[in-house]
Amino acid sequence: MDHATAIESMLKNLDKWRHLPKYQLERRADIFFGLFIRDIISCRFGHPTHEIIIPEFPYCNNKDTEDDDIDTNTTVNFDYVILSKDCSLAYIVELKTDTNSFREKQETYLERASKKMDFMDNIKYLIEKVYTATKQKGKYSHLFELLVKLKLLSNNGKTYEPPNEKVLRPEIQVVYIAPRMKKEKLKVISEYAKIISFQEVIGILENLENIGPVEALFADHLRRWDQIPAGARND
Repeated sequence: MDHATAIESMLKNLDKWRHLPKYQLERRADIFFGLFIRDIISCRFGHPTHEIIIPEFPYCNNKDTEDDDIDTNTTVNFDYVILSKDCSLAYIVELKTDTNSFREKQETYLERASKKMDFMDNIKYLIEKVYTATKQKGKYSHLFELLVKLKLLSNNGKTYEPPNEKVLRPEIQVVYIAPRMKKEKLKVISEYAKIISFQEVIGILENLENIGPVEALFADHLRRWDQIPAGARND
């Protein structure tokens, strides 16, 4: 089986399985979005992006509340964090493949992040609070090493420390990549986030230089996922 045939078979499976009750397309399709997410973001916003992509980036959203009883050691996760080449912008990307998968709790913390999140302050909390309490120190060390490469952290060989206060503090931009939404939902989301529709993604993929079979196959399936919602299968 050649590569193009294998990719086509994988995408066809995703297309069939997304109609099943418990199947989460978002968790599987992110491997394809991961191939092109930098192109999608840079084309949409006109800024070159850093080559480092961080999936499932932890956010200590509870620290922004005034409730002292809330455990600030717990986190929620952003689907992707991608920084601009100069690290002046931090794109918080939420991927949706089904318009029925929007959750109010998730929307609440994403809206909070768009208005209150200080990216460097969040990193400091991850080091001082979460890393101290977690049993997954190895995994957090891998995350911190990526932040060192981004020059958002320093490592003196013993501890991780944020750079001094003069370091550039990235501006936050929340972004949804999603199929077509109902007008009511579109209005709510657009108040705090930018939206990249599947149709926009398709246009970006089809206009990339040196477009190959993977880009074309993925664009075709995105078009299908946009037109035919999960559960409304139409063979």
